Amino acid sequence: MNNKSDSIEKMRLTPFQTIIKSLASINKLLLQLFLAIGFILTLRYCSIINFYPSGLTLGDSLFFIAISLAFVFLYSIIVLFLFSAGITISPILSFIQYLILNFYKLIAKKKITKTINFPSILSFEIFPYFIIGIIPIIYTSYKFTTNFEKGLQYTSVILLMSIFWGFINSKPRQSKYSYKKIIFVKIILISVIYLIPVMFIEDTFIDKSMTLIGIKKDSAVIQLSKKYTTFLDINGILPSKITKDNEGIFKNVTVMFQGIGTNIQVKIENFSLTVPSKDIIIGKLD
Repeated sequence: MNNKSDSIEKMRLTPFQTIIKSLASINKLLLQLFLAIGFILTLRYCSIINFYPSGLTLGDSLFFIAISLAFVFLYSIIVLFLFSAGITISPILSFIQYLILNFYKLIAKKKITKTINFPSILSFEIFPYFIIGIIPIIYTSYKFTTNFEKGLQYTSVILLMSIFWGFINSKPRQSKYSYKKIIFVKIILISVIYLIPVMFIEDTFIDKSMTLIGIKKDSAVIQLSKKYTTFLDINGILPSKITKDNEGIFKNVTVMFQGIGTNIQVKIENFSLTVPSKDIIIGKLD
């Protein structure tokens, strides 16, 4: 009975109403998806800084959506830059493949027919990626001088991007694979490319996303109530100034978490402190 009434209702809807109804359903689904992603990212960030907010409300769901949108936006841009870097170094991998193939042919007296295809980066369609790709390559080289481990992580991501770029352009035998299967495989490869950075440098993206929407704030100036100022003083963290009410002013503070819940997490020098929102004032010098 219900199925019959549903079909009658669908018949009464105009094409325009059907489109509006479908878009509303998609928007609802996307909203729930972004809410879930934002919640997971928040939990992950909280586990990184070892702090979990209390006093959450239903209104805080907007923060989860904002976190999710900020992460997806930032992540997609970084993926584009790293993928472009992978395309930029593809001629190097192509040359290495050429040397390996010739070495194998010399040793085994056999020729390998299945190879990875790396298109020329000088072609009109690919050259813009080459221009973009120079930037992350320079940044990765710089990272080796400041943080070797991070430099190694970025290098691994760029190499994997380049290899999968070659896989995408490699053409399988048409007699063995149908067009739909080839498209399906390419979609899988593109999905893997999109997920590669988060496997290696996940914490960086989450951290930058939190900074982007104001959850995290660097180089902040804070004013703490008397009891927290005294507590920090006992632990060797001295304020730069004391107010008339014996409240401490601290500079160059990293606000690790704010905006959600009733508590705020701050990091002063190497000391982490959780403070109720009512006991802290946060500012920043421009």
